[in-house]
Amino acid sequence: MSTKTLGQVFNLIIAGFGYINRIREVAPQGAQPYLCADVALMEGVAQDGDYSQVGKTRISCSIKGRAAKEIIRRHFTGPDGQVTSPKAPVVASMQLGGLQPDTFTYQKGERAGEVGVSLRSSLLKITWMKIGDTVVDLGQGNQEVPEAAQAAEGTDAVPANETGEPAFADELHAEYGARGFIRLDPEDPDFQAQKAFLKERGFRWNGAEKCWTKAAA
Repeated sequence: MSTKTLGQVFNLIIAGFGYINRIREVAPQGAQPYLCADVALMEGVAQDGDYSQVGKTRISCSIKGRAAKEIIRRHFTGPDGQVTSPKAPVVASMQLGGLQPDTFTYQKGERAGEVGVSLRSSLLKITWMKIGDTVVDLGQGNQEVPEAAQAAEGTDAVPANETGEPAFADELHAEYGARGFIRLDPEDPDFQAQKAFLKERGFRWNGAEKCWTKAAA
């Protein structure tokens, strides 16, 4: 009788407190839609409740945990059925897994030619969450009170992508397909690369509407 040895499994789990930004559902062409968000985990010491100087690690996340998906859909689905971020800031205690770096090259500006790094991961669990001034009831078994209970301003990061295009391509395609235009964040580390990506594909800046639109053929 033969026996089979089970392989060892190693997981890198990140536990932190911070912002959940740009909550959205991405629908790549020819693939299943998936939920994702950008998080900014805080690190450092806050003096007298001032979180403005606390460091923030920005990570783009696909939302993989079953309970985390349910929480996101329950609290961030609008009347139109679209998953989207509220206007109020969202802070949470969370667990991430599978941290991976994405490299890119700045195309323009002072850092043109330099290699940059963005981080991506999977959001596995949300154990405490606050939307604006309201602490959210996550249900029995999920709720934990974190040491930090407030946060300053949020941020944006680069989403993950499993195609041969740049890491941000799926989101740009999906945003244009849903809205007919694209808005970029100048503080995004991939801002210059995103601009170049759009220009190569026939997009032009609409100064009046502050967005990128497809140039007429």
